[in-house]
Amino acid sequence: MSADRIAVVGGGLTGLTLAYRLGRRGIGVDLYEASDSLGGLAGDMEFDGARVDRFYHVILPTDDRVIGLAEEVGVDADLRFVPTGVGFFHDGRMESISTISEFLRFSLLSLPQRLRLGAFVAYCQRISSWEKIDHKPLVGWVSKLAGRGVYERMWQPLLRAKFDDGVDDLSATWLWSRTRRMSGARRNGSQEVCGALAGGYQTLCDRLAERIREQGGTINTSTPIDSVEPGEPAVVNVGGEARSYRMVALTVLPPVARRLVGDAEGAALQGTPNRYLGIVCVLLKTRRSMSPYYTINIADPEVGLTGIVETTRVIDPDGERDHALVYLPKYVNSTNPILDAPDEEILERFLTGFRRIFPDFDPETDLIAHEVMRARLAEPVHGIGAGAGVPGTFDEAFPGIAFASTAQIFPTVVSGQATIGLADAVLEDITARLGSEAAVQGDDLVPAEVGGR
Repeated sequence: MSADRIAVVGGGLTGLTLAYRLGRRGIGVDLYEASDSLGGLAGDMEFDGARVDRFYHVILPTDDRVIGLAEEVGVDADLRFVPTGVGFFHDGRMESISTISEFLRFSLLSLPQRLRLGAFVAYCQRISSWEKIDHKPLVGWVSKLAGRGVYERMWQPLLRAKFDDGVDDLSATWLWSRTRRMSGARRNGSQEVCGALAGGYQTLCDRLAERIREQGGTINTSTPIDSVEPGEPAVVNVGGEARSYRMVALTVLPPVARRLVGDAEGAALQGTPNRYLGIVCVLLKTRRSMSPYYTINIADPEVGLTGIVETTRVIDPDGERDHALVYLPKYVNSTNPILDAPDEEILERFLTGFRRIFPDFDPETDLIAHEVMRARLAEPVHGIGAGAGVPGTFDEAFPGIAFASTAQIFPTVVSGQATIGLADAVLEDITARLGSEAAVQGDDLVPAEVGGR
């Protein structure tokens, strides 16, 4: 390994995008991934004889960074957008809110409440800056603008299901960002349109890996890092060997990054969240489609699920398959004991909730296969007023280290679009830093499109 190269730690979408972009600028890259596969939470898995998304993902028509990267590496032909339906389960019944006309008849809310909700969503589109609302608690903000009834009937059960009942520390920026993002799924304000790559994000990740190798980079899977020593050069310790690098980019979440750099006091990445959501998700392969909806929102706490996502509504809209893929996610705090529960217990619990919505579902005849997935650190939760303190790429107390994790994504919600945007921003910071070093050291490196955050 050469001190002229950069090490990227983490083979998820952030790490792969960053390594690819660095290679495009003529910078040598060695990527390290602890698991035996690439993609991270965006990757796929073997399931009943086929490759499927480990967790569910969707691409919106406004996800220009995802679409642009897919075009750049030549997998855009695998991208398809289709109209999708949205269901809402409440008070023991299912209701479609797939179109504006259906929303106007939405029985969960009274007509005045529906009008206030519509005005609230429109108001969110007009807020141009997160700084105006970051200090506002989400609960009070929504209750004031949309009304207490709208909050209690609609938003409260959805937020409690998403954040494991912990809603008091949420900033208004989360719902503002979420509302603005999902508005991009509705073309001309009408029916929701969502997309996916054939083969999922894994298709994009695999092609990025190909490009990295073509550019002279290396990819080391099944290679957990022991530690990283900040400095000039920085050192990656792996398998008993110390490898020197001009810079090390850590694309892992702060708890892992701090362990790698020996930061027991947590001095690095001040301002990143102290709270993370984990996820437990049961994937069902069923003999028939369970509903006409891609997504079902759930306002019934007795169901015990964050939502229901039938991904074959997007990846197989014509119904050519003889089965459906249905994801049953439950987001939980990273300390929730359900993350350590036996698979059988989780399956029984989730199917009980599922059958509350679909009582005609019979596991004996309708279920072909199932799989229980879990991730302890899936999504960071930024608290009230956290935006101003979200750290950037570099911390001068840790020279030679670039930090690039989803905990630094703010105010947008974590998605493929936001992840690629993070990698692009970190790329500019790194090339700017290398350009400054080159000017001092007389190096001949001339980075293109230099910028910074």
